[in-house]
Amino acid sequence: MRAAVDEALVEASAETGAHIVVLYLLHETRRVLLLEADLGLPAWGAKPWTRLRAKAAAPVAAAARRDELVWVSGPDDLAHRFPAAALSVPYPFAIAAAPVHSGARVAGSLGLVWPACHPALLSPGELSAIERAALRIGELLTSAEESGRPMRAIGQPHTVLAPRPGAMDAQHVPAALDCLGRFTDGIAAIDIEGHITFCNPVAAALFGLDGSPVRGCLLWDRVP
Repeated sequence: MRAAVDEALVEASAETGAHIVVLYLLHETRRVLLLEADLGLPAWGAKPWTRLRAKAAAPVAAAARRDELVWVSGPDDLAHRFPAAALSVPYPFAIAAAPVHSGARVAGSLGLVWPACHPALLSPGELSAIERAALRIGELLTSAEESGRPMRAIGQPHTVLAPRPGAMDAQHVPAALDCLGRFTDGIAAIDIEGHITFCNPVAAALFGLDGSPVRGCLLWDRVP
């Protein structure tokens, strides 16, 4: 069940280009939405959003409450329609939120987030992908309910990991690292938690970390 829900979130991200996807489920009291699963959202970023009042002035809550798709095209739109949410999130983004049904009832909300440079309107393909994902998750929730093993929101979200690209053949790894090491530009990579996963010599020198082990360290702990 959980694996199938995770797969639906991964597919929604891949089909829409959303870099963050979240699934909220209504608590049985129907007064609170609890974050059940998230993709692309670091733990420190998810923590403040683990619980939302069903009546909250936020896109995912509004989608569940109104039982309709809510599209917020960017920071100006967010500030105009959901000012409290705009104040609590200090970076620009676009978000779509769709209700998720279990049977005839709204069971929660699916949220997808893009950078603020997203076009002002959702494309037909994005709308279709969002609808499919919400429908698929709803079918899974309904099936779980009918089987006597309902998926209950408990406020302890788990992080969904997108599948990594196929592993590089071992014989090509040294050549790839050698190539990156020859670049005159600094190249670094971090994971969604902010840990440095790769740093070529130029980047290490720019960061003032030349000669120091950096892999696995948090970027903001090593770079002023």
